[in-house]
Amino acid sequence: MGRRKKESAVVEDSSNEKPIERDLKFVSSGSTNLNLALTNSLDDGYPVGKIVNLVGDKQLGKSLLCLEVMMYAHYKLRKNYDIKMIYNDVESALNTENAVQIGFPIDAIEFRKSPTMEHWQKDLEIEAKNSDKYDLVIYVLDSLDAISTETELEQEIGEKTYGMDKQKKLSEFFRKLTQKIDNKNILLIVVSQIRENIGVSFGEKHRRSGGKALDFYASQIVWLYNKGQAKNGNVTTGIEIKAKVKKNRAWKPFRECDFNILFEYGIDDLGSMVDFLIDNKYYMKSGSGKIQLGDKIISREELIQYLSNNNQEQETKDAVKMVWDKIEEDAKVIRKPKYVEG
Repeated sequence: MGRRKKESAVVEDSSNEKPIERDLKFVSSGSTNLNLALTNSLDDGYPVGKIVNLVGDKQLGKSLLCLEVMMYAHYKLRKNYDIKMIYNDVESALNTENAVQIGFPIDAIEFRKSPTMEHWQKDLEIEAKNSDKYDLVIYVLDSLDAISTETELEQEIGEKTYGMDKQKKLSEFFRKLTQKIDNKNILLIVVSQIRENIGVSFGEKHRRSGGKALDFYASQIVWLYNKGQAKNGNVTTGIEIKAKVKKNRAWKPFRECDFNILFEYGIDDLGSMVDFLIDNKYYMKSGSGKIQLGDKIISREELIQYLSNNNQEQETKDAVKMVWDKIEEDAKVIRKPKYVEG
């Protein structure tokens, strides 16, 4: 969790008592590795007062990442902050039974389903206007691809004007929206599906629908890719995700990270940190592929359980930050200053 300092917004309370200082600047993504890629911080992820775009193929955990940020807000922040959370499930993508299984606070969320983009715009503008009543408002749209415009609903099947109509409206809407939510207490997370660029022989082979509006107006754009299946023996227990931060106004762009999602758990933060440390030789592997821990040789899962049982999550985070910082430092390109006085 980040806190506002010089940029703190002060809002007058309706009771005419002393002003309320709004100090939330970031909300954790739920993944330490992804937080580092987003902000170079262990606990700061998505910026409040901005737009975040999560892009990926189906069954890649985009909706789960939205659940994770809401769970973080509910379980970690609500004791000290007044929080409102809205999930606009246009795509009907959320499996509430699975969500409850991983700890998602269904009763703390306002669920909506906008029939058109115009309806969503009005709904979001109202929430942005009223966001100063709360310390934090998280608004999720899942997904931008599934929402229709009023024009499309009036068209006959096969007409081809819908795509450009939606793109033009999105560009105008996001241009106005960024001004309305900038430095306010609302975090907007927009989920996008990827499409294949037919006939592309070089460059990006995938795109997202809706035009390029979010390329300009989102503060962070995170693309998610499937690295493979997470397994316990021969049984698939989840998926391995690679995240690429293709745009970032909160820190450096183009940072990448890996993390695992377990079907009945959500983001496996500790396990993903252990994998990062193994990949970067903080933990050394033996000839059998197991890990050397002191005078013991143990498996990856045994190491994770050892760290968990001994409450060493924070020590593991600190180790990940140390290794991450070393990678960043080693990658620096040193040049003599171009402009020197005297």
